[in-house]
Amino acid sequence: MSPIPDLRIEVRNQRPLNPEGKFVLYWMIASRRTSWNFALDEAIDWARKLKKPLVVFEPLRCDYQWACDRFHNFILEGMIENGKQFQKSNICNILAL
Repeated sequence: MSPIPDLRIEVRNQRPLNPEGKFVLYWMIASRRTSWNFALDEAIDWARKLKKPLVVFEPLRCDYQWACDRFHNFILEGMIENGKQFQKSNICNILAL
């Protein structure tokens, strides 16, 4: 696997890494795909380094400006497909509606 380009990594808080945590959490809200996803690749790398399971949390908000059944159906179908892909790789996937 190729390394993640530095310009793709942004520190979002100043808290130190907690190596005593029970898992690595990847909050999937923008790039909802299992391939060609730098953020997911980074989470997988951290899970391997820390020897912890990877948990992917994939929420769906229903109160944004452009919320509609059509968009939500598309997102939900993608969530189901992602779940199938994650099952093949032993990644825990949590869907939140």
